[in-house]
Amino acid sequence: MKTRSRKLFGLSDGIKLGKIRNFMTFRTDIKTCMKDCILAILWNRQEIYDFFQDHSCTSKELKLIKSFKDQSISRRKMVDLVFSALSKRDDGGCNQFQKMFRSLTEWSHFDEYYFDKLHKLDRNTAVRLIRKLKSFSSICHQKKGSGYSLMSFLQLIPKYRFIIDAFI
Repeated sequence: MKTRSRKLFGLSDGIKLGKIRNFMTFRTDIKTCMKDCILAILWNRQEIYDFFQDHSCTSKELKLIKSFKDQSISRRKMVDLVFSALSKRDDGGCNQFQKMFRSLTEWSHFDEYYFDKLHKLDRNTAVRLIRKLKSFSSICHQKKGSGYSLMSFLQLIPKYRFIIDAFI
């Protein structure tokens, strides 16, 4: 790192910094709850595929489940494969997980065909899981002593990551 940039961040010459990667990740319990929510609200495997596509998953993640009809991949396996691929990315799939999290906590459409007619999905279970996911959101938004919430702090990090990487 250049001396000028070290002074900018108030670092002495004796401190060595490595590249910062995966500093913004979703906790495992939140990811598990998100997976359960997806499986509780979407029955059709094509809808699961479309959900991931609509939430900015790249072709690299989607190719793992693209042939779900030919390979008869289970719904759970589809979700696990995409979540695993997102977690292995350099950025930890943070943007995709944030979009999915926001979408799932605001979810209000329950397809009558799968919930009421076929009874493949249970509305009470889906609502309970969405509430559980919302509870994670409320924990993250609680004010800390400094006046900043954890979630607002984490949302700032990706915007300034390029600054950190540029000086390392």
